[in-house]
Amino acid sequence: MYKVALGTYDLNFATIMAQRTQLDPKEYLAELNELNSITNDLKKYQCDTMEEAIAYQQFKIDHSLKKYSKALNYIWSTNKTFHSYDRFIRYLFLLDTVLDSPLPPTRLKCLTFPFHLLNFINNTPTARR
Repeated sequence: MYKVALGTYDLNFATIMAQRTQLDPKEYLAELNELNSITNDLKKYQCDTMEEAIAYQQFKIDHSLKKYSKALNYIWSTNKTFHSYDRFIRYLFLLDTVLDSPLPPTRLKCLTFPFHLLNFINNTPTARR
């Protein structure tokens, strides 16, 4: 229910739903605090206007919900170029290109393996499982 509420872009509603569904605060509090800070601290997120901050906030929400096509719409709604947007677009383009290629499955695995080792939003290696 928390993720559905988050998809409405109403952070107060998402907080209430997370509390009502008795989620562990570790699961949602950090994400909600970061999303709230986007509109509270424009300079930190390189936003010149509140509209840019809201678009960036909605981009982050849709990205976390894996609604990538909607996230792209928020990128295009601003004239601002954010560093995370650039990585996000490159990731989607490369992933789409690789998945659409007529390569044998073993070759495809070799090409896509490096993408599983990177976290493209934070640009840091992910932990091994």
